[in-house]
Amino acid sequence: MVLWKKIQRCRVSFLRWNRVEFERPHQEIKKLEERYGQLEGDVLTEDKLKELSNIRSQLAEIETREMLK
Repeated sequence: MVLWKKIQRCRVSFLRWNRVEFERPHQEIKKLEERYGQLEGDVLTEDKLKELSNIRSQLAEIETREMLK
């Protein structure tokens, strides 16, 4: 019985950790896509173009990191 409780506790902590690892990249992507949408609607200046480029590279980095998991 004690062993079963330990197994359940480990399983629950793993599921919580896994959910956090799964949700974090999706939250990052959502924030970046929202910012990208805001910038696209504005008049593009050199600074905004650089920020758009940075957002694109960050999104690509997140996608690559997720594919390697």
